[in-house]
Amino acid sequence: MKKMLLSLIGLISISLLVAAEQNKSAFAEQNKSSVSEANQLAESQEPNTTPEKPKFGKLVVDIFDTYTNKPTSARVRLFNYNLTFHKPECRLRIGGKDLDVYFKTDGKTEELFYSPSHFEMELPTGAYNLLVEKGFEYYPCDKDFHILADQTTPVKIELVRWVDMAKEGWLSGDYHNHFDRTAPGSSAEILEILKAEDLKIAYSLVSQIGGQLREVQPKFGKASMDSNDSYYIISGEEFTHDKLGHMAFIDIPKLIEPVGTGARRRTDTKADFPINYLVAEKAKEAGGTVFACHGGAGEFPVDLALGVIDGIEVLQGSKWLRVSDSGKQLLLTPSWYHALNCGFKLPGVAASDYAYLTHKVVNLESNYVYVGDKLTPEAWLDGLKKGRAFMVKGPMMLNFTVNGKMMGETVKLDKPNQEVELKISLRERFPFQQLQIIRNGMIIRDFSNKDRRSNFEYTEKIPVRRSCWFVVRAMSFDPSNPVRGPFFVHSNPIYIDVGGKPTLVAESAIYWLDRIDELIDWANRDAIFDKPEDRKQTLEIYNKAKAFYENLLTQCP
Repeated sequence: MKKMLLSLIGLISISLLVAAEQNKSAFAEQNKSSVSEANQLAESQEPNTTPEKPKFGKLVVDIFDTYTNKPTSARVRLFNYNLTFHKPECRLRIGGKDLDVYFKTDGKTEELFYSPSHFEMELPTGAYNLLVEKGFEYYPCDKDFHILADQTTPVKIELVRWVDMAKEGWLSGDYHNHFDRTAPGSSAEILEILKAEDLKIAYSLVSQIGGQLREVQPKFGKASMDSNDSYYIISGEEFTHDKLGHMAFIDIPKLIEPVGTGARRRTDTKADFPINYLVAEKAKEAGGTVFACHGGAGEFPVDLALGVIDGIEVLQGSKWLRVSDSGKQLLLTPSWYHALNCGFKLPGVAASDYAYLTHKVVNLESNYVYVGDKLTPEAWLDGLKKGRAFMVKGPMMLNFTVNGKMMGETVKLDKPNQEVELKISLRERFPFQQLQIIRNGMIIRDFSNKDRRSNFEYTEKIPVRRSCWFVVRAMSFDPSNPVRGPFFVHSNPIYIDVGGKPTLVAESAIYWLDRIDELIDWANRDAIFDKPEDRKQTLEIYNKAKAFYENLLTQCP
């Protein structure tokens, strides 16, 4: 039955644009003789100057979750074969405001909406396609149908789960979203959207631009938590500076001020002070968790060295952040990999940043965190900070161990030149294209999928001479829908400590020293400070971080 289901889904998952053109051609061919007869009849009659009124029919859609045996909300795409997208009036909103929901690539847009379990709407007669999805753990359901004049067309959607990660101890979540929670009932509306995406935990972050707060959150931390049917929404903050970078403050009990610095973020002052480190320090003192946003730009090496960073965004906007295209032998996602090469045991995280990226979709990327039987937001955040997680965009589920240790954990070896055993298990809906094993930022194994397998199991013993870290990452692609781009999955590191020594790579320490020199130059020449002592304090902080990396460099093998 499962193979039959997979085959059926493979047959009906056709390309958005290709399907449209193919169906348009098919309909034209099928109606060729009818059109010819109609033309002949028209020629024999007097011309009718009254334009014909468009004809309509009614569509009735019911969406059902076969796993829970209950109706469910979902993400929906509805279009006719002129590539006109349609949305029902009853689509899900937040605080009465419509949502931008779409994928966009190379100027092509796939418009979507979040739907309740039942909707009805009047549509012009013709042929349509309906695609219904519910996160990464369900098969999509794709149906073609016709709307006939003055008739009702019922469409029943039955969504089938292909994997239950929560049952295996993994909880999905995304801490970087922007929803306005001030309107009455907005939390319940957000939770229904999370249910539509099957995203268990989401945070909504307030931010600031032009002196105005955006996506205002009435409360923060535990006091802001709302839940429904095992889905949770919680409020946090995104601190922003255009040069020094952005930071997400999670699990804070109150708003940490200022919410942004610099001329574009504030109106009361153009000063670039307080710098990121000082604001992150306030968030940590309040009991918060701090993640470096958008790949660790700007001041990240300083904040990392001085101990106020708990993780870094690596997967965002359907791509690896700051990826080099210069070849296999260069470090990829450099901020994170360089941090790991300086001995930091720093988790990488995925972040959708809804709704400020090109693709405006909740659950564009997700973090699957191992929590065992503790299916709570507290356990999820604790596991995320410890790196017991993998990042994913798309239906790809990864498990990775070294000597039985899971992601985020450390294998301790008392002496060098010992072997460690790597085990990889990858499950997905589509055949993966490429899977790589990376050690200290270098690709050491690169697998292509010539057999087009959806599942991949691999075990290898690898000798270890000195302390290091391993990660696994893979890429896939849905050939039926190029607008959505590739799928990715990336593990968090498993660390190998040999003789109690940290992983140290000289090139990475130099990389950070160069970055900090740029910050020092900026603070001396271009940064705006209201008071001389603010500049002095900034330079003291930057030089303290520089001394940290200079000391690391002396310890590198």
